[in-house]
Amino acid sequence: MKKTLVIYFVLISAMILFLNQKSIAQIDLRGSWYAYCIIENRNANTISFNLFCQPTISEDRSEIRLQTTKLIFSENNDSFDLITEQDSTKIFYQIHQDLNTLDFTYKDLNYSFSILTVLKHDQFSYILKSENGSQILIEKIE
Repeated sequence: MKKTLVIYFVLISAMILFLNQKSIAQIDLRGSWYAYCIIENRNANTISFNLFCQPTISEDRSEIRLQTTKLIFSENNDSFDLITEQDSTKIFYQIHQDLNTLDFTYKDLNYSFSILTVLKHDQFSYILKSENGSQILIEKIE
């Protein structure tokens, strides 16, 4: 009897884990998101960030400002509107579910990001990680 209960427990646990992995793997970006640039301190005088973040550098080069952008992904899962303080641009993208990547072109630059999933308080956020290691955090707007 105990052996049968243990087998059922293991089977049910395995099924729950499989279903959770399946739901995490299906990336759904439809709707509005904020994109936050993640800054990496390389050493005392050097930082790095993804160029998608659109830095503004002061005239004396003493300050860098990275703006938070708003991304509105279409219901068709084929484009998003990039909204900044200056303008709004429609960008077409592709998500490769098998590779877990997001690819698009913006201002004549090709971007390819691995999509890392963050589960926070029953809501998914994503970290977009470029090939050079720079990262962007996107969080759903409620």
